[in-house]
Amino acid sequence: MKAKTKFLIYGAYPTEELWRANLTGFVLMVGLLWLMFEQLPYRMQVGVAMLTAFPIFAYIMLVGLGDWSGLPHVDTRDWGGVMVTLVVAFTGIIASLPLGVVLALGRQSKMPVIRFICTGFIEFWRGIPLITVLFMASVALPLFLPKGVRIDNLLRALIGVTLFASAYMAEVIRGGLQAIDKGQY
Repeated sequence: MKAKTKFLIYGAYPTEELWRANLTGFVLMVGLLWLMFEQLPYRMQVGVAMLTAFPIFAYIMLVGLGDWSGLPHVDTRDWGGVMVTLVVAFTGIIASLPLGVVLALGRQSKMPVIRFICTGFIEFWRGIPLITVLFMASVALPLFLPKGVRIDNLLRALIGVTLFASAYMAEVIRGGLQAIDKGQY
C-alpha cells in the first residue's frame, strides 16, 4: 500500500529526493493558509511572494539545478501523480490570468485589428477540446520541430493548458466587465 501511495502522489520521483517535493508542498500550503486569514500580518507581502518567489523556489526544489543548487537534477519524466496535477493546475491558473485579462480587454477594444486577433484567439482555443490540445502538445508538436530541438513534455503541457485556460479566463473577465453598469464603468 505504501508503494502505491507514493506512486499516486509523486509518480516515479526518486524516493531519496521526496523531501524536496514535501518541502515545496509544505511551503505552498503555509502560503495559501496565510492568505486565507485576514487577521494575519503581511498578507500582501506573502501574496506577492507566492506569485513571484514561490514558482522559482518550486522549480529549483522540484527540478534541481545540478551543481549550482547542490540538488541533483530530477527529469520531469519522473514526475507523476498528484504532484503533476497540482503543478499543472497552479501554473495554468496563475499564467492564464494575466493573458486572460489582456485578451478580454482586447476583445472589447475599439481597434478592429486588436479585437479581431483577440476574438480569433479566444474562439479558436474555446473551440478545441483540452484533450486535443494536450495530444497535439505531447505527440504532434515534436513532429513539426526541427531535428535536434526538444521541448520538455511538461512544459508543452503547461503551455497548452495555459493557452486553453486563458481563453476561458478571458470570457469570464469579459462577462464581468459587461456586467458593470455604464455609470460605474
